[in-house]
Order: sequence, then structure tokens, then C-alpha cells
Amino acid sequence: MTTFPFNPSIPASGNDPSDDQPLMQNNNNSTFLIVDVDHFGFRQTNGGTHRKVTLTNTANPAIPAGANAVFFGNLASGQSYPFWKNAAATYQLINADSAAANGYFTTATGIKFQWGIVVSASSTGSVVFPSAFTTACYNVQLTPTVSSSSNHASSDYVLNTPPVSTTGFTWYQADRASSQTGFFWMAIGK
Repeated sequence: MTTFPFNPSIPASGNDPSDDQPLMQNNNNSTFLIVDVDHFGFRQTNGGTHRKVTLTNTANPAIPAGANAVFFGNLASGQSYPFWKNAAATYQLINADSAAANGYFTTATGIKFQWGIVVSASSTGSVVFPSAFTTACYNVQLTPTVSSSSNHASSDYVLNTPPVSTTGFTWYQADRASSQTGFFWMAIGK
């Protein structure tokens, strides 16, 4: 991180301004450089507006007196992400996700959606979630797949007891139709 020299006592009371001129110039240069970090600088098109926001990772910043909330950067799973903190809680605004056939996405409030596909000729098996839930898995849905559009036999894919854990679930199929090739699944939890 860059340090910008600044002397708040300049111009000093009772000093001849020409004596303080080099220090005033130093303060002015520091102000220009600070503004130029995340803003369009002086005398530029869009001058003074943000061109980006740089966040330094801060584990748990205090909310300043009179403020309702703070926006800050912090580490999650070894990566830097933006967070929002108010009196109620701290929220990670953007989360790691995996946009794959077996993937997941986490909302800002911590609700995680996971999905996948099982292609199997067996009548039982297990699914391990791409990313373990930290609290609980609230729901799992299964949608059967078939290899033939002419055979739409009903599916008996069900979850074993206990139906789900934070890391996955076990399934079985009692009456497997020959055209059934597996199922899509979706899980919701936190």
C-alpha cells in the first residue's frame, strides 16, 4: 500500500506563506495522488468520479459512529471478496461458484444452490456435493433422464434415510426401467 505524506498543520498560523510553500505543494501533490488511485483525476474527463474501488482486506471492521453500514474486502476460502456489514450481520456479496455440470452458487445471504447429473445403470449410489454445506442441506430434488422418447416409465428414484447430509446424499431406484439412464439433481442449503 502506498503512503502519502501529508502535514495537516500547513499552512502554519503566523508563518509567511512562502515559507510553507514547499510543504503546501507536498500536501497538494499527496491529495492529487490519493484522488487518482480510484478516481478519474483532476482535469480529466469524468474527473472526480470513480473508475474503480480498491478494497484492502479487513477481517472485521467496526461500523463508524453515525454510519449504517460499511463496504469492505475480506478473505474467504483464500480469495479476496467484497463484504457488506450492518448492525444485523456481515454478508459476503460475491461468492465463489462453479459453473459446471456438477456445480454450485452461493447467494449473498449464504444460501447455496448445487446441481449435478448422475448417469448410472445401477439401482443405488451416492452423490457427493461439489461444495459441502456448512449448516444444513434443506432440500434435494431428482429429475429422471431417459434414453428413449418412446418410453416414459415412471421413476422410482428416492433418497435413502437419512435423506441428506451437508456433504451429499444416497439414492436408490426400486423399479428401474430399461430406458432410464440416471437423473439430474438439485440441492439447496446453507
